[in-house]
Amino acid sequence: MILEKNIHPGIGAVTASFGISERNKDESFNSWYSRADRALYNAKESGRNRVVTS
Repeated sequence: MILEKNIHPGIGAVTASFGISERNKDESFNSWYSRADRALYNAKESGRNRVVTS
């Protein structure tokens, strides 16, 4: 990723992981948020520096 290739003075390389989830029409906020949160943890557990959708 482009973000990882840039070396920042004092901290070095930076990575980012994202969990993405589209909220279903009749879904509660907590359910939607939980799915996005699980997707984020999946991104981190599968090597970081990636986007995972639920």
